[in-house]
Parts: sequence; structure tokens; C-alpha cells
Amino acid sequence: MNHMLNLILIYISFLTFSCKNDDPMKTEIMVVAEEASTGVFQLFTRNINGTNPKQLTFNQFKSFMPAISPNGDYIAYVIESNFSADIYLIKSDGTDNHKITNGGVNITPYWTSNGEHILFSYSTNPGNTYNSKIYRMKADGTQKSVLINDTCNCSELVPTVSPDGQFVAFGSNRSGAEEYEIWKVNIAGNDLTKLTTVEYDSDIQANIQQKVPAWSPDGTKIALWRGVEMTELQLDGSIRDQKIIQSWKICVMNADGSNLTAIDFGDDPTWSNDSKYVIHPDPMNRDMNVNNQISIKKHLPDGGDNITLFKTAKNFGRMDIGYTIK
Repeated sequence: MNHMLNLILIYISFLTFSCKNDDPMKTEIMVVAEEASTGVFQLFTRNINGTNPKQLTFNQFKSFMPAISPNGDYIAYVIESNFSADIYLIKSDGTDNHKITNGGVNITPYWTSNGEHILFSYSTNPGNTYNSKIYRMKADGTQKSVLINDTCNCSELVPTVSPDGQFVAFGSNRSGAEEYEIWKVNIAGNDLTKLTTVEYDSDIQANIQQKVPAWSPDGTKIALWRGVEMTELQLDGSIRDQKIIQSWKICVMNADGSNLTAIDFGDDPTWSNDSKYVIHPDPMNRDMNVNNQISIKKHLPDGGDNITLFKTAKNFGRMDIGYTIK
């Protein structure tokens, strides 16, 4: 009996060891677009706590807006040059850097949960991201098609895909005004639903908009930016300008648009892999950063546990958090 039990335990240990070796080891990673020493934005990888920055790209032109593939093999990102912007792919080890779009303005890539497609904002007008639409393409850049096939004379920006791959949230001025709200549509481009509503601030005398949604990895919440657009600034040091800046908030809401809650001042939110924290830049450097450095903050979704993870090298061009092959 003991002999048989030992054989069973050895067999179970062998299976466990084999399964661990069959599954590629992954490590959490943060990819941040920062201004390099040359003055050009490049991608940098960092530990999940923001430490140990390592330059990943060495391109001639501005490289920013990174998005890590679900399996961690590739990072999609944008190179901006000569009034156009194209999406590139690069392996997470810095090899195989290549372009997958050609012409127009292609920005804010986002992977579907199965890694087969990339969604992005596309405009045919070089130098102008307005009147852009959400498009979908295969991860190799082929089979490019518009997501919502309608005649709306509007803009759709910054897509984010639900973890189950069923829905896409994005910012749009589809309501007919210039101001942006968060909308949701299914992955087939149907059942369009508005999740937020523009509000008028009578004190500032301007509309409060909602942009740049980011779906939490557990699918339950969406983080976003809410505030008065900076084009309203007069840049005269007025009290109104100060109030406009103070309106720039990171918010979190349920995935159905309910319970919208402001948690901190900031922009461009993303999520930790476990959905426990919202991570975002503080563009006004409230902790007295110098040399144009940007503080990257971490919060609980209710606004608690506010800490500074790190300060970027100089300036900032979005970031993403995911896994990569170790």
C-alpha cells in the first residue's frame, strides 16, 4: 500500500513539474513612453512598481501610446512623424520592430483579449485626430475595417476592450456637440450605448467632458478622464484657468456607466493587472517635481491609498501594464 502511495505521489509531482515547464513563465511589466536623453519620446520598460527603467525603442521620431499584447510577446505603439502617425509592433525584448499601418493618423492601439486583433483610432486627415473612427485590424495589420459602420459626422477616440472581448468603450462627440462622452458598443459594432453625459459647469461656464476610458482587467469598472478641455484655457493666469485645471479628474465608474466617482487629479488612467489599483500621471506635478518630470500615481478605485510610484525621466506619452515572457 505504501509502495503504491509513493508511486502516486511521484506521478503527481511529475505532472505538476511538467505543467509548470509547459507554461511559459511570465513577469509583470510596465511600458512607459518617456522623453529620452535625445529629446525624443521612446518606450521604456519598468518593473511593475516603476523602478529600473530600460529603454526599449531607439527610433528617430516620437514613439508613444504603448499597448502590451495579452500574451506579452509584442507591444503595439505609435510613431508620429511629418504630420502622420502609424502603428508599429515590437517584441518585448526590443527585436522585430516593424510598421503595420501605412498613412493617415493611426493612434491609441488596444489589443482584443485573444490577441488576434488591434483596435485603434484612425483618421485620413494627416495632422488631425478629429473626425477619426474606431477601426479594427488583424494583429499583422491586415483586414482593416471600421468598427461602427454608420454616417455619423463625429469622432471616436481611445478604444478599450472588455476582458471578455465582447464590448468596446471609447470617447466620442456622437451626441452632436463638440464635447466628448464615453460610449460602449459590442465587438460587432452594434448596440451603441452612451455611458456618460456632458455636464455644464456654470461657475467655469464650460462643459465637463469625459474621455480616455480604460477597462479594468476584471471587467467590472472603467476608469476615465473627466474635466473641461484645455482648449478652454486662456493661459492668462486667471482664476477661471485655475478652475479649469482643477477640473481635470481621474474617475472610476461601473462598466454599465453607474456610480461615476472622481478619485484624483490627473489624466490617462490605466489599471494594475489585478484590478486593485488605478495608475495615472499627475500632469501638474503637485509634489514639486522639476525638469518637466511627471509623477505617476497609484490609487485604490475609491481614491484611497494614494502614493507616487515614480517620476518619469522627462515628460510622458501614455503607458500600459501587462505581462511579458520572462
